[in-house]
Amino acid sequence: MRNKFKKLAEQLNYQKLVDKYADPEIENLPDLEEYLDEWEDQGFDSEFLDEQFLKSDIILFAKTLN
Repeated sequence: MRNKFKKLAEQLNYQKLVDKYADPEIENLPDLEEYLDEWEDQGFDSEFLDEQFLKSDIILFAKTLN
């Protein structure tokens, strides 16, 4: 399941989304592997394999970084 999330996140340009929506003051933004580790801790929910859901989650993740 992790690989499916990784592929979709890469297609959605994970890093560009995080760079765009995260606070510019934050140094060392989490990379895709760190994001996936968070998902793994919570359990991968196949509902988020929908492109819009995952994109929204990445944006929310980026906005809530501190």
